[in-house]
Amino acid sequence: MSDKRRQQIIEAARQLYEEQGLARTSVKDISERCGVARSLFYHYFPDKQAVTSAVIDDFITDYLESVQLWDEARTPGDIEQALDGVV
Repeated sequence: MSDKRRQQIIEAARQLYEEQGLARTSVKDISERCGVARSLFYHYFPDKQAVTSAVIDDFITDYLESVQLWDEARTPGDIEQALDGVV
């Protein structure tokens, strides 16, 4: 359950950052979004910077997976198709 809860906090932070920006999002907002007490937030992350780092890691993982899927789907040598696919 702890990995699941940690991921829920990361996802809530990511959603809020996308909706209202990093500066306008507080630990209270993140906690409320995923329905946990702030004390539980601090069990998983020492501060907002730590969850922000986890959000960035999560985003990079998603991005790399997308690039890998694009690369696997492209036809080597077909530049036109590759450019259309990457966009």
